[in-house]
Amino acid sequence: MRLFSSRPLVSILLPIYNSERYLRDAIESLLDQTYGNLEILALIEAHNSDSSVELLQSYRDKRIRICVNETKLGLAATLNRGLRLAEGEFVARMDADDIAHSSRIVQQVTLMQRFRRVGLCGTHARLFGDENWDFVPSCEPHKIKVEMLFGCPFVHPTVMFRTELIQKYSLVYDTSLEATEDYDLWSRCIEKFPVANVGSFLLNYRKHLSAATHRHETRGKSIYRAVMAEQLRAFGMQCSEADVDLHYRVFTRGCSNTDELNAARPWFDRLLEQNKISDRYDRKYFAAYVESRFQEFANQAARCSSKVINA
Repeated sequence: MRLFSSRPLVSILLPIYNSERYLRDAIESLLDQTYGNLEILALIEAHNSDSSVELLQSYRDKRIRICVNETKLGLAATLNRGLRLAEGEFVARMDADDIAHSSRIVQQVTLMQRFRRVGLCGTHARLFGDENWDFVPSCEPHKIKVEMLFGCPFVHPTVMFRTELIQKYSLVYDTSLEATEDYDLWSRCIEKFPVANVGSFLLNYRKHLSAATHRHETRGKSIYRAVMAEQLRAFGMQCSEADVDLHYRVFTRGCSNTDELNAARPWFDRLLEQNKISDRYDRKYFAAYVESRFQEFANQAARCSSKVINA
């Protein structure tokens, strides 16, 4: 139900499957937003067996819309259903075990109203739970476009879409992907419009290390590599499977010794040369980014070699 307000409505997609343990914290962080004109689409997966629905009903807040899947859809199809149901000018994402900063929505809406061409924006995030570290991606569109070639510069539950552009370009999650469906979607978004990040920590992202997580991450690595390969092709790189393997391995794991570093240097040089030809990415930033990553890996290889020598 749309609340009367001069502010645009924001629809928040919150997929839920046996999420009762942490759901209250997530919901209350959304209801406590300083930006009030929002709807929370609680997307309940079929066969949910805990008390998540009862917990949601206990709030009696008209901003919460409970939508139960009739059959088990999986995450990507559930999110696509949410995109169809959303009434907002903007659509935001969050997971049922995360916690949003109270100013998250207002800061993202402010950015997207200021920069009308931006169709997607995320935020910085703090990981907690089984892992504790800060995710600090670049914020500017030209930098993010470069960094997409080397990894995913968004934490999925931080993103906000501009509904008009998502509909215009028929951008939906690929339901054939069991994991990393977000990186795949962002790689298609950057071909259509600028994307950005708010340079503030606006989400606490709970990280779980379970057997199920491990299975998803194993499948996700294959998909992640495939998305990287597609971006290399869009870049105009003529690359073999071995080249793609090298690109994926180096930019997800780094270089643990000087032999790996020396093998990677020609690939870095090819990337730099290709951008001079294609002019796909901002030349100055692309060159600086590639060289900074090579130096990062050189330092990593040196540290690893030192440990071996001193062992």
